Amino acid sequence: MLHIELKVLTQLNSYRLEPNDIENNPDMLGEYNIQRAIATFNKRVEPLLIVFKEEVRNGLLVKNPEDRGFFTKTQCELINGVPFEEKDQDDVEEHLIKMEDGEVEFWEKVGIDPNYMYELAEPGWENLV
Repeated sequence: MLHIELKVLTQLNSYRLEPNDIENNPDMLGEYNIQRAIATFNKRVEPLLIVFKEEVRNGLLVKNPEDRGFFTKTQCELINGVPFEEKDQDDVEEHLIKMEDGEVEFWEKVGIDPNYMYELAEPGWENLV
């Protein structure tokens, strides 16, 4: 029987505060870069804002917590189809419905009409697009 031993080293980027320090100086922050933490958080959360209306998107991420906005339930309704920039969203007609030349060639090589899927679709499918 083969025995493998793995040693895992974990480095914790922290330090221990003495209880007396905390009790005697409750406002002590230590060596913590608050601005960097906020910037990192904002950068990671920003892509998630795509589901909110622009007025909410532009007011959610702030550098100073005291500058935060308050939004109503109606303002926070989730949306779809409003990209950050026009280039961020595919055009339905151009990318999803129109087949590329390579796709058409493939279907023709295997002897299947490239538009067979439209024959299988339910009546009225074009109204849903």
